[in-house]
Amino acid sequence: MALATFMELILDKTLLVYDLETSGLTPFDQVLEYAAIRLNAHTLEEIDREHIQVAWRRDMIPSADAFLVHQIPLHGRSRVSEAQGIVSIHQSLNAQNTISGGYNTLGFDDEMLRFSFYRNLLTPYTHQYANGCGRFDLLPIVVFYYLYAPDVIKWPKKDDGRPSFKLEDLNRENNWVQGRAHEAMVDVEATVALAKHLRLNLPMWQYLMGYYDRVEDQKRLGALMQQPEPYKGVGIMVSLRFGYAQEYQAPVINIGAHHLYKNQSVFLRLDQQIDLSEQGLEKLVIKKKAGEPGFVLPYSDKYSARLPGHIKELVEENLKTLSSEDVQTLLQHCRHLAPEQREYVDLDARLYLQGFLSKEEQSWCEQFHLAQENAKSELLNSVTSDSLKEQALRFLWRTQPEQIPHELEDQAVSSIKKFVCSAKDFRGNPFLRISEARIKLDEALKNSPPEHLKAGLEQMHAHLDQLQEELSLA
Repeated sequence: MALATFMELILDKTLLVYDLETSGLTPFDQVLEYAAIRLNAHTLEEIDREHIQVAWRRDMIPSADAFLVHQIPLHGRSRVSEAQGIVSIHQSLNAQNTISGGYNTLGFDDEMLRFSFYRNLLTPYTHQYANGCGRFDLLPIVVFYYLYAPDVIKWPKKDDGRPSFKLEDLNRENNWVQGRAHEAMVDVEATVALAKHLRLNLPMWQYLMGYYDRVEDQKRLGALMQQPEPYKGVGIMVSLRFGYAQEYQAPVINIGAHHLYKNQSVFLRLDQQIDLSEQGLEKLVIKKKAGEPGFVLPYSDKYSARLPGHIKELVEENLKTLSSEDVQTLLQHCRHLAPEQREYVDLDARLYLQGFLSKEEQSWCEQFHLAQENAKSELLNSVTSDSLKEQALRFLWRTQPEQIPHELEDQAVSSIKKFVCSAKDFRGNPFLRISEARIKLDEALKNSPPEHLKAGLEQMHAHLDQLQEELSLA
């Protein structure tokens, strides 16, 4: 990527480096802490910072495992409601020309925020594209540096000699920031320090950040299609998913755009023997969204030289197999693969199943947030979408129960009961049940934790008692 092009991409933009601490790891869990530092995208100089602590929701089923990591208690000063906190975070990420991200944010934090925005009647995707906004993630960049510019930072090692890409290990090895890992602002400060060290190799920093621009990424993928035969569409994808033994990279071939998801390209791995069956090819499929990892390099001598000889031979063999007209139907099948639809998905986890809200529905949500108590009642009676009405009732029960119209109280409680007792996400995974949460809390208490952790675990038991009482659960 030319320097001038990169400079145009970041002109007048800021990088919002953020980190979350959450109640758990599922779409049903909530943000408990948000910390962010806004940087000049060109110089990485700090502009401002923000720190939001969020109160536990009334219907949140606490995870003992998560609490023992972040140690955020149920009760504390200066905590805002989930609704208040998520609105503030939404405004930060959607501020004009904001490129938001951090360390493994595309692997976890960004999805957590998407579901939080959706649950709280806010636009879940606008921070990805609207008003000059976009996203980035340093973890995929770090993997690339490990392969192609390892001298920029010191690399921590695991007991077996493999590198550790955990932020806390990188921070400790390079002595950047003091403080306990999994405190949101400590992790943000460590991420900023990491970014500044990576930027010391300015050409590589600029090139890799360019992958997070959708237009630039598509140009690079388009360039793969201009390579001479038989390497048309062939590249080398760099990703943590491929593992240490593969040096975190694999040769791939772009077989075209996904038939159902137009923002995705479909690749096949070429480092494994191709089995000409639907099931065999499905195992080799990698779907990639524009402007997101993995990073795909050209299949040139500069990069293919790192591949072992037997892998390069396998690439040649697989390309011959794929050149046959007999495989075209199978390739079209791979471009049509979609996740299996679940029979029941709880309302809070239907983000990917319901599609985008219409302009009228978005306008209704905006009015609902701004409305006073009496006006909220009128809006609930006027909304035509049953799912949107149920979302609004859950929102009110969790944050402003006094504003639920009397005639809708039973409906709101019934919906929350359904969430607490039987919620499953879009992957078919159930949310933590109260009985399971109590078992985990008791196990943690049996291990004689320090007093402050013991008090927190006991608070969680009391929280579950109160939730069961409020919902009249046995």
